[in-house]
Amino acid sequence: MSSGRMVRVTRIDTGETWPSIAAAAKALFVTPTSLSKAKVSGRTHVCDIPLKFEDTMTTVNATEMKDLETGIVYPTIVAVADAFGVDASQVYNDAKNGHRLHGHRVVFTDEEKAKECKPYIGRRKKRVRCVDTGEEFESVRDAAERMGVTRSCVTNCIIQGWKVKEMMFEYAQ
Repeated sequence: MSSGRMVRVTRIDTGETWPSIAAAAKALFVTPTSLSKAKVSGRTHVCDIPLKFEDTMTTVNATEMKDLETGIVYPTIVAVADAFGVDASQVYNDAKNGHRLHGHRVVFTDEEKAKECKPYIGRRKKRVRCVDTGEEFESVRDAAERMGVTRSCVTNCIIQGWKVKEMMFEYAQ
């Protein structure tokens, strides 16, 4: 995904308009590079064709988004990407797939766009049981805190079949 900017190209003498530099280049039989360079340098003519370049927002990137954790509403996907220091494509993909972005749930405010997204599903909590004592814990985190070890220690014990503090653990059904 691009930075969110598109360039609308208008031929001044005929009024023809193209939604992008690529479309204009194809219609005018010039290279996209020549149009891009003309835009960047501020020229208004390419191969003696009078042109006007306008920055526009793509429909996807112009979508307003909201951070559910802070309540901040961002005008565009690019604004979210800048705020979190990530690429706009990561913001878009995380929102579409129901993932968090640096711990924040960022969603589209447009109802139609929101319907296209997968709902956010938090991490599943799996109940853990101590094989030796039969005691059950709400989650790996709960078991780790009660045993005074790290979560990764409990998880590795379950997966590898190791013991933690001389006890075996498993996921409860």
